Amino acid sequence: MRTGKEKREGSLGVTYGNEGLYRVDLFQGGKLAEGWYGSIGGFYRTSEGVRDPQYLSDIGGQLTATLKHDLDNGSVMFWARTLHDKNQWVADFPYVVFGGSNHVYPGSISSTPPTTASNCRIFWYPIQPAIALRTTISALVVALT
Repeated sequence: MRTGKEKREGSLGVTYGNEGLYRVDLFQGGKLAEGWYGSIGGFYRTSEGVRDPQYLSDIGGQLTATLKHDLDNGSVMFWARTLHDKNQWVADFPYVVFGGSNHVYPGSISSTPPTTASNCRIFWYPIQPAIALRTTISALVVALT
């Protein structure tokens, strides 16, 4: 973890990337008093993600602060961090969420990864009790892109 040092220092980083990525990284640290050092830094970013869902799929950041005190035989450091970061998750299998846990979509042939194996790529989706829709992962990818 990056902490303050004897010499005050700071940094600023700006990133632009594929998928509409914009990111800013900041850091400032240095000596606060004799034997005391502090720092604050973090990042903030936005991105459309690997598949454009027509909203920002990755948005948020992290902020960390440290306070360090040098002792005769070592040092002690206190730190705090806040993280507010939301990211898109693209699964290669159909799933649903029950009670906060992910589960393979009911009726799927495969119930354990890897679902990309050739013998696990067929899924059945019940539409009515007597009717089912058969599809493959490649058909799902075409429909989602």
